[in-house]
Amino acid sequence: MRIGTFCAFAFTVFSVFACKHVSQDPSSEKVIIGNDDFVAVNSDGSNIPEEYRSLIRATGYLDSGCTVTHIGNGLVLTAGHCLAPNEIFPNDPEQCLPGRSIQFGIFKDGITGPKATCIKRLYAQLNNTRDVALLHADKFPSEKVDVEIDSTPAPETQITLFGHPDGRPLQWSKYCSLIVLKYCNTKDAFGFLCDSLPGSSGSLLLSADKSRPLGIGVLVGPIREEDKNCASRITGNEASEKIKFFKKKYNNL
Repeated sequence: MRIGTFCAFAFTVFSVFACKHVSQDPSSEKVIIGNDDFVAVNSDGSNIPEEYRSLIRATGYLDSGCTVTHIGNGLVLTAGHCLAPNEIFPNDPEQCLPGRSIQFGIFKDGITGPKATCIKRLYAQLNNTRDVALLHADKFPSEKVDVEIDSTPAPETQITLFGHPDGRPLQWSKYCSLIVLKYCNTKDAFGFLCDSLPGSSGSLLLSADKSRPLGIGVLVGPIREEDKNCASRITGNEASEKIKFFKKKYNNL
């Protein structure tokens, strides 16, 4: 299992500049724990479990170097530190962020999804409570991932995730469990043990439910090299209320 290095952020607007996902610093070291479990996903999903095949095109890559997930009607979730300070707190909320784009459907056999070039910041938080951002993309796939908004998953819930570690075509991290938090620097967080690397930030943690996989958190990353992976919870908190609000707003367009 490989766990990547993410920057330690001091929860000020200046700390975002230090994060790999904005600066694209390629020098960050990585730690390998056990085996590398990443699986490069086929565009038809033939090499992953059937229950996830309808979801894989909902994953995209934000050009700041992070993974995003489409949750319906152009709404996408990612991590707050994937945005620059002026994007977290824009002067013109819900306007297109200059120069930002998202490419959906990146697979090892080529790009198959739409590319969004007007990305709007709807909600973002980067502090000692959570690290999450909700965006809107002008072009998006028909596929989406549903999110669990109300119920907090039980400890040791089995989860899985898809993302773009090191900017690779879509990768599956197989299965792991939520763990007891020890090091996560955000209060409203999960710890987990699935593989991730820089570029995985923003990936949506999915409950490994064969009947209906649901998003439960947004991957942040470890705070220090020896730490476990961390993810901001999006259930039963401010983030979930924002998701509810904007899902209603954009569903009514």
